[in-house]
Amino acid sequence: MAKAACKRLGITYSISSCKSFIHNAYMLERFICVFGISPDPQVIDKLFKELILFTARAA
Repeated sequence: MAKAACKRLGITYSISSCKSFIHNAYMLERFICVFGISPDPQVIDKLFKELILFTARAA
């Protein structure tokens, strides 16, 4: 699934980028839970997409 998502976004797939993505997704989820934020699902979707692109470009 991760490989297909990277291919669709035109990003090189690697284990490092996959691990970074999983870590960042967990941190985003944790941040939202700890602070009791209940944002709009569209905002979460946008943040998640930005997270994917940031992780892929950083790796």
